[in-house]
Amino acid sequence: LDPEQLAANRAQARAQLAANQANLQSSIASAREAKLTVERSEAMAKKGLLSQQELDAARASAARADAARLAAVAQVNLAQASLESAETSLRKTKIVSPIDGIVLSRNVEPGQTVAASFQAPVLFTIAKDLTAMELRINVDEADVGRVKEGQAATFTVDAYPARTFPAKLRAIHNIATTVDNVVTYEAVLDVENDDGALRPGMTATVTIVTATRDDVLLVPNSALRFTPPSEIRAGGGGPRLFSGKQDPKKKAEQEKEAKDALLPTVWTLDGREPKAIRLEVGMSDGQFSEVLKGDVNAGDDLLVDIIEKPTP
Repeated sequence: LDPEQLAANRAQARAQLAANQANLQSSIASAREAKLTVERSEAMAKKGLLSQQELDAARASAARADAARLAAVAQVNLAQASLESAETSLRKTKIVSPIDGIVLSRNVEPGQTVAASFQAPVLFTIAKDLTAMELRINVDEADVGRVKEGQAATFTVDAYPARTFPAKLRAIHNIATTVDNVVTYEAVLDVENDDGALRPGMTATVTIVTATRDDVLLVPNSALRFTPPSEIRAGGGGPRLFSGKQDPKKKAEQEKEAKDALLPTVWTLDGREPKAIRLEVGMSDGQFSEVLKGDVNAGDDLLVDIIEKPTP
């Protein structure tokens, strides 16, 4: 900031302080002189060489001199405070960064007028250490219950689509944000950026690891989504209607089949016909699901699509 006027104010305050200090020395000398005069007057009065009126006048003069000295001391203190205020204002014309770092943005130009009102203006945006960054994400309210501090996460950025970066969840804010009737909660993740590949302001796609399983059997979710056309299913497929009385044993089997039909299903080939295998699945990462129970083994071929042979 331009220090010219404030430098002049400091010089004026220094000059005023010097003048007041000189006045104080003069007042001190006058007070000493008045004190000596009183002492001499008292000695002469004892000998009858000085009247009481003259002695009282000498004492009053000494009191006035001492009061002037005290006033001069106060003026020096006031001038000292004014000088300190001027120096403080002058120091504030030099704005120093509170940290060592990298300037991300400069919001002012040389010669621009800066006014400090209710909100202090932002002159520069500075990053202290780009090797340790933070990633802010919005977590859907349906998922926030499974997200906890300390969980590991991975993310990708558009600048490096083939690279996966690690992160760690530091905090989850309790204030919700609603945009287009979608409620989310902000979460903050710590990211190490030792090689400087990541830059401030990049957008990221984040995956938070809420739980892990080791040494489990997995099936692709595409196999769970696959359903062959009903006309080529083993047994004809499709629901069947029954009327009249049913055999209890047969009815129980049908109820079991109906219940099993609600379970996740994968399909394999039994000869040339698709065969359904009911599964009980656990965790999923969106691409694969954990098999908890079912007649499948590692390496089994599962149907994920049908390619029809074109008619000649």
